Amino acid sequence: MTSVVRAARCFDGLAWRGPTQVVIDGGKILEVGAPAPVSSDTSVFDLGDATLLPGLIDAHVHLTWDASVEAVAHVSEATDRELLDRARASADAALSVGITTVRDLGDRAYAAVRLRDEFRQNPSAGPEIVAAGPPITAHSGHCWFLGGEAESVDELRAAVHERADRGVDVVKVMATGGEMTPAGKRPHESQYRLEQLQAIADAAHTAGLPVAAHAHGAAGARDAVSAGFDSLEHAGFWTETGAELADSVLDELRDNGTFVVMTPAGRGLSDPSQLPPGIAARYDDLRAVMAKLWRAGVRLAYASDAGIVPTKDHGVLAHSLPRAMQLAPSVDAALRAMTTDAAAVCNLGDRKGRLARGFDADLLAVSGNPQQAPAALADTHTVIRAGQVIRSF
Repeated sequence: MTSVVRAARCFDGLAWRGPTQVVIDGGKILEVGAPAPVSSDTSVFDLGDATLLPGLIDAHVHLTWDASVEAVAHVSEATDRELLDRARASADAALSVGITTVRDLGDRAYAAVRLRDEFRQNPSAGPEIVAAGPPITAHSGHCWFLGGEAESVDELRAAVHERADRGVDVVKVMATGGEMTPAGKRPHESQYRLEQLQAIADAAHTAGLPVAAHAHGAAGARDAVSAGFDSLEHAGFWTETGAELADSVLDELRDNGTFVVMTPAGRGLSDPSQLPPGIAARYDDLRAVMAKLWRAGVRLAYASDAGIVPTKDHGVLAHSLPRAMQLAPSVDAALRAMTTDAAAVCNLGDRKGRLARGFDADLLAVSGNPQQAPAALADTHTVIRAGQVIRSF
């Protein structure tokens, strides 16, 4: 059945519009334009003084992680059934605030892959999931407890083939250490050599899969770009004492079209004293790197890393526009990084992230106007997933 959604204004993923009408049929958008008369058998949802946007896309989450102070223990000790149930609850929390697509970059036991397949049978039950399965990491390396340890070139190729056989959408690799595994490599330290990263990228691309690098460190990020990785996750370009993005690497990022997925979204993260010590010590340098990336025109998505700590709960991306505005050159650029550009890094740019004819009918309506008051993005009015109203106030 055809339905129509109307609102006072719209950000369609590329630009702002005035009063807007979106015509939906069969989970797809038929038309976007100014309000116009419709037939008597068409359902009309007039949202009044609201803003319509594409459903938000969080391009870096961990659905099996519960955003608690014991998140590592909870994900490593849970049964497979508990992991699936937790992932389902996390996905529901995201969808409830208008995040209609998530890219899960590290689960255990392929829980996010299983949940993705479950939602495909009933799209309105949860957000679209792009799933990586367990991330590939060095022996005893960052997040080894998720089950993805591999180190020799043969092991790394086999790990990629396993993920391809299990039906993942993207291969995730821990190119550097991280703060969640203190006993392993530190965030600025590389876990793999260039030739190892090259073997992973070649195997993934041969299998028709994009490959994403967890890359806090400057050296690991540089090697991942040189190896042909499709995206750098976090990409703070950490050094031992700060953070620094070389102009030569910036040029290579642009030339290769490599995506950078920033993950600063979270609650209460404007105060460095509330951050992990390693990040707090580099706070100003990291902000300068992120601002430099945005100014340089690198392909960017703005994401949350939801699930890993209490400040990064599932759904937090909807609350993150004010923080993104501290780095982005404009509201439009920040919103594109959560919609259109985020869809592109998820390989869904042909059907997600825009309100346009032929795209999936995933819509978010918020009360007020985020262009004037960025915090309004968190004031959820209505969520529509695959043409079905999920939530409306």
